[in-house]
Amino acid sequence: MARKPSASLPFVDEHQCTAGASLAQAWAGLVEELRSTFSGAHATAFARAVGCQHLLLDLLFPGKDATIVGFRAADVRPPHALVLEGHHRFARYRLSFRLAPDCEGTRLSATTHAAFPGAAGAAYRALVIGTRLHVLVTRGILRRAAARAQRAAHRERLVDLGLSGQGK
Repeated sequence: MARKPSASLPFVDEHQCTAGASLAQAWAGLVEELRSTFSGAHATAFARAVGCQHLLLDLLFPGKDATIVGFRAADVRPPHALVLEGHHRFARYRLSFRLAPDCEGTRLSATTHAAFPGAAGAAYRALVIGTRLHVLVTRGILRRAAARAQRAAHRERLVDLGLSGQGK
């Protein structure tokens, strides 16, 4: 029987950033960034190597139960929340994204919960968490999602001002 993430996974970390964009723009930026990050050959090769169950980008992502490499969308509440879950030989994990308006635009946060059972899990945790690789990847996703959202907001402002060279 396949191991599945549970609600009782231990807390690992949380990261945040702000996008100078609307909730809708930030949501679209996050979804685009997740599709980009988890759809390439490197992501698939890594997922195969560690034995992830989910190896394909589902065209319906981020719909409930749709997949991207390494994850299944367990909870989807656009434009406020997206919870991804997954598991492989060395870990069970949940990555929860939350989006909320703030005075500068939209605050994006990512919270990770994970369990790393056994000696192999402990070694994997040391590799991924101990080296800060997870921190770099998670913060990178948030920063790139925010940048995508901000570019969309900028393009929208240009259109509103009639400076984009395109009609409304």
